[in-house]
Amino acid sequence: MKIYKININNFLMAFMLFSFLSAEIGLSGGINYGGITYNEEISRHISITNEIGFNVNLEKSIGPTLVAIGYLQQNYIENFNSQDYENSTFKNSVTANYITGYIIYPYEIWKFRFWGGIQLGKALNASMIKTENSIDTETNLESSDYNLDFGFLIGSDFMITKVIGSRFSYYYGISKVLKENVDLNIDSDDNFNIMNVGVNAQLLLRF
Repeated sequence: MKIYKININNFLMAFMLFSFLSAEIGLSGGINYGGITYNEEISRHISITNEIGFNVNLEKSIGPTLVAIGYLQQNYIENFNSQDYENSTFKNSVTANYITGYIIYPYEIWKFRFWGGIQLGKALNASMIKTENSIDTETNLESSDYNLDFGFLIGSDFMITKVIGSRFSYYYGISKVLKENVDLNIDSDDNFNIMNVGVNAQLLLRF
C-alpha cells in the first residue's frame, strides 16, 4: 500500500487561503467630524473647532472579531485667546493624516450590528497654519513628532441590503498624541497635551 506524505506547510497555506476567502470582507468610507481634546486647565485658554475630514477602512472577520486597517484625515482649529498673558491671540488650523487599525467585537440583531473595541493610529504627517496678526505661518509636522494613538471605538451598522449599509461610530483617545507637550508660555505646572476624538459617518459594503 502506497503511503502519501502530507506537507504541513502546504496544508496550512491552503487552510489560511480558505479562511480568508470564506471570511467576511468589509469596506467602509465616509466623513469624520472630530479633532482633539485638552485637559481642563488648557481649555481655559484654547477653544477647539472641529472640522470635517474623511476616512476609509478595509476590514475582515477573524473568528468572532473584525480586524481592519484604514486611513484617516483629521481637521481642527485651535483658537487661543488670553488677555492674562500678553494679550496673546492666534489661531492654528491643523490637518493630520493617520494610518489606523482597529479590532472590534460585533453583536448582530436583525439588520443592526452593534460593536465595540480598540483602535490604534499612527500619524503619517500633519500641517499647521498659524494665523497671528493677520499673518499666516505654515509648519509641517513629521510622523516622529507624534506618539502612537490609542483609544476606544464604539458604533453600530445598519444594513439596507445584504451588501450595502451605513455605519456610525465614536472614537475616544486616551493617549497623549504629541511627543512634546504644548507650550503656551503661561504660568502653569500642567503638562499640556492633546488626545484625539471623533465621530464617523460611513457607507458600508460587506461581502
